Amino acid sequence: MSDLLRKAISLGVGLAVASKEKIEQLADEMVVKGELGKNDSKEFVKQMIAKGEEQRGQMKTMVQDQVRRVLEELDVATKRDVQKLEERLEARIEARFAAASVKDSGGEAASASSRSEAADAEGATEQPGAGAVTDTTG
Repeated sequence: MSDLLRKAISLGVGLAVASKEKIEQLADEMVVKGELGKNDSKEFVKQMIAKGEEQRGQMKTMVQDQVRRVLEELDVATKRDVQKLEERLEARIEARFAAASVKDSGGEAASASSRSEAADAEGATEQPGAGAVTDTTG
């Protein structure tokens, strides 16, 4: 896409975006024709290159803005949108993993505690006379 962009810029802004060699060639021709002084030709080349770079930057900005608008109209997710979504998913996965880890470790402790309590309860009922109710109404 950068080659296409460069070609579009070159076509769009013309000579100001042309290569340094072409600008220097034009300056030399202008010197030969007497349209430009020899001493002024270097400054002319610098100015043309600077102007070309400025126009190239402006054209690049315009193309990027236009592409951005088209992508928004098409409702295409941007790289930033995808990154935000990835971050949200990673956070959710980490939270669920952490919750599952706590549940597993807490669950094992709870199971051990329940087994211990159950064993205590069985031991209490196995003792003779412990908790036994006798019917005295006879």
